[in-house]
Amino acid sequence: MGAFLDKPKTEKHNAHGAGNGLRYGLSSMQGWRVEMEDAHTAVVGIPHGLEDWSFFAVYDGHAGSRVANYCSNHLLEHITNNEDFRGTEQPGCALEPSVENVKTWKLLVLCFSVFKCFPSQLKPVLLSLIFPGFSFDNNEIHITI
Repeated sequence: MGAFLDKPKTEKHNAHGAGNGLRYGLSSMQGWRVEMEDAHTAVVGIPHGLEDWSFFAVYDGHAGSRVANYCSNHLLEHITNNEDFRGTEQPGCALEPSVENVKTWKLLVLCFSVFKCFPSQLKPVLLSLIFPGFSFDNNEIHITI
């Protein structure tokens, strides 16, 4: 797990908002961790024709902020762009495929973090084994997921 500070950072980030007949408040604090690992999303009035919908989520970073921040910035986009979300009377069905899509991105980030340790000659071979849509050309990496 992540490293700890000698004493907690107790400065809090507070925010609030209202809309669609809702009022919300949120607060976050780094605490004992070296960096803030958690993130949140609070959207009142989802764009693209869903203005009467709202989206709230909290993401626990678990020893790092990268995935929590990615989810905070992109999970709603993955959900609203999902065909299951747009094409059904039960949009909640899109949640699981959208989370799976984010897990794919998490795997991708993890792989690139791990592959920093490998010699550059091995990286294209290893990536092509993990991602069949992988191609490598002039130090540019292309992956089709």
